[in-house]
Amino acid sequence: MPIAHANSIGTYGATLASPSVAEKGSINMRLSISTRGGHSSFPPPHTSIGLLSRLVTELESHPFAPRIGDAHRPDMQQLLCKLDAPQMPAALREALLELVRAERSSSAAFSTRYAALLPRWWQHVSSRWIAPAASARLESARQRVLAAMSDLDRALVSTTQAVDVFHGGIKVNALPERAEIMVNHRVALNSNLAEVIQHYEDMLTRLAATYNFSVTSFGRPIVPATNASAAHVTMTDSSFTRDTLPQTPFTGQNASAWRLLSRVIRQTWHLDEPRYALRSELDEDEPRRSKSYMQPVRVAPSTLFASTDTAWYVNLTAHVIRFAGGSVHPDLTGMLENMHTVNEHISIDAAVKLVDFYTNLMVAAGYEDM
Repeated sequence: MPIAHANSIGTYGATLASPSVAEKGSINMRLSISTRGGHSSFPPPHTSIGLLSRLVTELESHPFAPRIGDAHRPDMQQLLCKLDAPQMPAALREALLELVRAERSSSAAFSTRYAALLPRWWQHVSSRWIAPAASARLESARQRVLAAMSDLDRALVSTTQAVDVFHGGIKVNALPERAEIMVNHRVALNSNLAEVIQHYEDMLTRLAATYNFSVTSFGRPIVPATNASAAHVTMTDSSFTRDTLPQTPFTGQNASAWRLLSRVIRQTWHLDEPRYALRSELDEDEPRRSKSYMQPVRVAPSTLFASTDTAWYVNLTAHVIRFAGGSVHPDLTGMLENMHTVNEHISIDAAVKLVDFYTNLMVAAGYEDM
């Protein structure tokens, strides 16, 4: 993740560096429907494209539910790092504070460290009333945070789905014998590929009874074909399927790599200002200082929503951290807004700052005993 300026989406007015210590899983689901062809003047109740459209509607009507884990997860740590940001919504700030309080209460209620020293009657009271009440409070706090989150924050703690490709039909007067969609998923840290596949199989089994089609999932028939079957649905994945990756430690004795990187980031971007202001800002030939850069950068762990090549390194080291480094200028469109578009870019100032960052990182690593 890049250095996000205070004006960037999702920062709530704080300049934030978000090195990713965890990475979502990924699966591109391919759903293909085969039906009998023929002339369009004798159509069935639903063509393959019509059936596939029903599947898309069902998918988007039942997205994966977001789930919040404990406050020590990287996605929650990033939100907590922005608690005092000037644009943090009051409802979200209060919900996060309540989540922290509820977790402390739950930890105390379920602690077994001193359980043997407590009277039996207190152990009974704790297990019967205190612990369940603490669990209920914690779940309520999590739901409160979810309700107060922005769509962007909620996507980071959810398994996301996006129907990106739709193929079907070759001629306007011929019934399409085959139609296909591809759905991209980024699998949340508290989920896995098996859960995503089960979500699809449950949906297809439910719809098969209504629309009379058979289903094969990854080569395994889950709704057998009959003579009355009007269509057949095949589910498989396309390229780049990968489960969630192990989380890099960012606290405790094993977090030396994280501490080194955090220190270098703060050193490099502490007073991050462009070497040259945008031409539209200049009243004369001399560059001037941009006040919007005069704030220290915050460093917080994050979960990367995209997929990287770091899967090839997790068996070599426990310290895999993903960090783009390029800062987002407040007067340019931020990376999140233009990522994967024809106008994806960073400013010249950000590119120059990257040279400073990697120089500082190499110098610091040379003196650090990892």
